[in-house]
Amino acid sequence: MNGVLAILACMVAITVAMTTTKAPHHNHNHTHHHGTHPPPIGEGFVFKYDQHSHRMAVISNHQCWIYNPSDDEKNSISDVHALRNLEVKLIQLIDSNPTGTTLSHDDLALMSAPLAHTCKSGWPIMNLN
Repeated sequence: MNGVLAILACMVAITVAMTTTKAPHHNHNHTHHHGTHPPPIGEGFVFKYDQHSHRMAVISNHQCWIYNPSDDEKNSISDVHALRNLEVKLIQLIDSNPTGTTLSHDDLALMSAPLAHTCKSGWPIMNLN
């Protein structure tokens, strides 16, 4: 399971790196105008599932979101396609500006030591459900 998550994290990092774009630099009139470069496009998401607490953490931009999968999601989490679908669902949920409840780092540590290690102390932590 950890191998699958490691591969998935690498795939996310590669995807993010591939989606970063820059406008080409062209200067046809020999002035000293340097063109514009748009801001980088892409966000990085890291997903970590704790099989003991049955919680999933989503980490992005020094923020953590904690999700409690449904029984069906828990039962199918070992299937890579179901896992990817769950990750897409969580990204969409986060993008919709959820109004979850704030969770302290200490409470997260009591719930799941591995997720508390991933979500650093001082980072905002929010329950998605």
